[in-house]
Parts: sequence; structure tokens; C-alpha cells
Amino acid sequence: AAQDKAASLEESVKQRDERIAQLQADLAAARTAKEATEKKSEEESAALTAELDKARESTRAKQAEMDAVLTQLDDAKSQLERSQSTWKREKEDLELSLEQARSAQAGLGEKVLALSKASSAMREILEGFRGQVRSDMTELSSSLQGNKKFMLQSIRAQSKLLSTTMKKYKKEMSLRRKYFNLVQELRGNIRVFCRCRPMLPIDAHKKTKECVSFPDEGQIVVAGTKRTAKYEFDKVFAPGSTQEQVFKETKWLVQSCMDGYNVCIFAYGQTGTGKTYTMEGSPDDRGVNYRALHELFRIRDERKDEYAYKISVSMMEIYNETIRDLLDSKGGKKDHKIHKGPNGMYVDGLTEFEVDSDQDVIDAMKKGQSNRSTGVTNMNEHSSRSHMLLSVKVVGHNVAAGITYYGKLHLIDLAGSERVGKSGATGQRLKEAQAINKSLSALGNVIEALQQKSSHVPYRNSKLTYLLADSLGGHAKTLMFINTSPTESDSGETFCSLEFATRVGKVELGKASKTTSRAGSSRKKTPKKTSK
Repeated sequence: AAQDKAASLEESVKQRDERIAQLQADLAAARTAKEATEKKSEEESAALTAELDKARESTRAKQAEMDAVLTQLDDAKSQLERSQSTWKREKEDLELSLEQARSAQAGLGEKVLALSKASSAMREILEGFRGQVRSDMTELSSSLQGNKKFMLQSIRAQSKLLSTTMKKYKKEMSLRRKYFNLVQELRGNIRVFCRCRPMLPIDAHKKTKECVSFPDEGQIVVAGTKRTAKYEFDKVFAPGSTQEQVFKETKWLVQSCMDGYNVCIFAYGQTGTGKTYTMEGSPDDRGVNYRALHELFRIRDERKDEYAYKISVSMMEIYNETIRDLLDSKGGKKDHKIHKGPNGMYVDGLTEFEVDSDQDVIDAMKKGQSNRSTGVTNMNEHSSRSHMLLSVKVVGHNVAAGITYYGKLHLIDLAGSERVGKSGATGQRLKEAQAINKSLSALGNVIEALQQKSSHVPYRNSKLTYLLADSLGGHAKTLMFINTSPTESDSGETFCSLEFATRVGKVELGKASKTTSRAGSSRKKTPKKTSK
């Protein structure tokens, strides 16, 4: 029995131990669950706290938006109150305007009624005028029928008179050309025009002042630092003169070319005095060259019923005593030679372009100018380093008279004279300056020999003077532009230029002659010359 009891107790103890172990396991599981629950609770608490903070922030933002909306609502309320006040005033104004319009409408009705009555009266007057006009037209028609024969006779008489007048006009035009050429010859074959350029910004930079004045027509006075002198020429153009004014005094000489004369116009002077501007001008204000060709075209069109003209141009430059063809498409590198023929001086192998319009001339001049030699010196930023010659040949045939006229027009832009020390030329520029000054000095020697009527005139001393031999030697009509500077710093060169021009103006040459040939006569290789 004791063993059974002990076994029973041991079983009880064993069960109790198992129960304790079970309880301990349940306790551990409970503790684990508790910890998990506490952790989850903490996480949920943190999430709830974050959501609460977010909700509080959202609430504050909503409150701010509400405050802003309330503020806008208050502003809108104030604006509405002001608008209501404005609308009320406008309503009152409109009601007042409406009342005034109604009053005006009543007065307008009265005016319309008065105008209607006046209109009826005007209709009656108009009907009366219409009746009078119809009566006058009937009377006029009868009168015209009666005078028709007389009017036809008058028209025939006027036509005959017009025909007679045209014949007299053509005769007078012929006489005018004759007398014009005679006047030109009486004035002297070489005419001298002086043109003074205006003061330029570069002159102010050099701090030099103006030293020229123009006391009377045809006069210029130069007041230098050491002396003052007055000069007189055929025409003097002050700095304010225009290209049009200059050519107005020149174009009548150009006309002689169309009548078979050899005409030469050249510009001489110190570098930077406007020679190229005088002869060529700018695209907006053309110079003598373009205007001369335009004048030739004008005369050609004016005489088209009597004459058939052919006009051609060539361009060359004399650079370092070498003649270059500026219109040569190959670059004009060949040195052309000057020859003396029965019809005067000419250059062999030059390119000639026949021109028929202003645009043809512009195209030819652009090509020639692009090939011309220019450079920079202390005296001129774009100094011409060569003598440029534009030669125009004109052949005009008078069909009725059977006479052909051969005219030449030389338009020459001489390179500027300059003192080597003052221009700052070195190297190639120095060589160019020396060649320019040598040819201009030769030109001075030729003028001096002509003035003194020397038996020998040194035309061959330079290619420039040799080419101009027939223009300076009595068979041509020649005009020289002497271009000068107005500044005191250039007064030394100005004195030299004007004194040279004075000598040129004193050269006495024989009468100019024109070149013609008559149809049916035996043509020579060159047309004969007949003196005027």
C-alpha cells in the first residue's frame, strides 16, 4: 500500500511538474505576446501621434486658408459695396442722359421737318436749273454745228504752224550747238574749276582750323600761317556745293562729245581733297563720271529721230608707270602701250564695253573700281595709288545729212599729290608715292612748256602726259578740277595746287576740232578733222 501511495505521489508530482512546465511555457508565450502587443501598441501609438501631428498641421493650414478666404470675402464685400455705389451713380447718369436724349429727339424731329421743307424747295430750284442747262446745251450744240467748219480750218492752220515751228526749232537747236561750241572756244580750251571740300571730323581731331573764304563768285582766298593769297578761276565751288551743282556747270562740255569733239575732264589736287568723290561720287550721290554718261544717254534719246548713236567705255589705270586694263576679266596684268595715231593718242588692246543704260555703266564701273590700286596713308585712309582713266567713245550717225560724228570723252581721276614725309609712306607705298609725284611733276612741266609756248613740250616724260598729249595739245576741249583742302594744316599743299591751276588756266591753245566723215566719201582709216 505504501508503494502504491508512493507511486501515486510520484505520478502526482510528475503531473504537477508537467503542469508547471506547461504553465512556464504559457507564461513565456504570454510574455512574448505581451511584448509584441506592447511593441505594436507603441508603433500604433507613434503612428497615431504622427497622424495627429499631421492632422494638427492640416488643421492649421485649413485655418490659414479659411482666414485668407474670409479676408477675400471681406475685400469682395467691400468691392461689391463700392460697385453698387458706382452702378447706382451710373444708373442715375444714364437716366439723366436718357431724359436729355428724349428732349433732343423732340427737337430733332422739328429740325427734320424743317429740312424736309427746305429739300422740297431745293428740288424745285434744281428742276429749274436742269431745264436751263438743257436749253443751254441745245443752243451750244447748234452753235458747235455752225462753227465746226471754222474749227477744222483752225486746226489745219495750227498743224501747219506747228510743223513750221518744229523745223525752226531744229534749226535753232543746230545753231545753239554751233554757238555753244564757239563760246566754249572763246573761253579757252582748258577751263579750270576749283572745288574745296568741307571740314571733316578728322580735321577736328587734328585740331586744325579752316583757312579758306570765298569773297566773290569765281574767287577763293587762302589764309595760311605765313601768307594770304587770292585766286580766280572759271568757277569756284565752296564746301557746301552739291554734286548736282558741279555737274550743271560741266554737262554742256560733255555735250560736245556727242558733236564729234575730243573732251577731257580731270581732277587734280592733294590726296584727301575729294578728287575721287568729285569724279565718281557715292551710290547715293553720283559724281561727274556717272552723270556724264547719263547726260550722253539723255542726248542720245533726245536726238533719236535724227541720229543713231553707239557709246562704249574702257577703263585703265596708270600704276607705277604701268598701264593696267581695269575691265580685263583676266586681271589686267598686261602692260599696255600708248600709241599716236592720226586720230590722237590711244592705248592698244584695251577691253571695251558697249553701254546702253545707266545700269550698264554702273556694272562696268564696279568692275573697274574693284581692280583699282588703293592704299592707306597718314593723309587718306583710302588713298588712290594710281591715275584712273574712264574713256568713252561715241559714234553718232546723222541719217538725214549722211554725216558720222566721232567723239571721245576722257574722265580722269588723278592720284593725289603728297609729301612723302607727311604721308608716312614706306616700302611699296613709298615707291607708289614717288611714281605718282614724278608723273604729276611731268604734268607740271608740260603745262609750263605750253604756257611759255615752247617749241618742245615734254609729253613723253611720263605715260600720263603722253596719254594726255592730244587733250592738252589743242585738239580737245579740256576741263581741270582743282580739288583743295580747307584746313590750315594743308595750306602749303593748297597754295601749290592753286598756283599750278592758275598756270593751267593761262595756257592758250588753238581751236578745238571735231572728227566727222560723210557718207559716200572715201573713208580713211581715221576720220578727217574739220575745225570749228
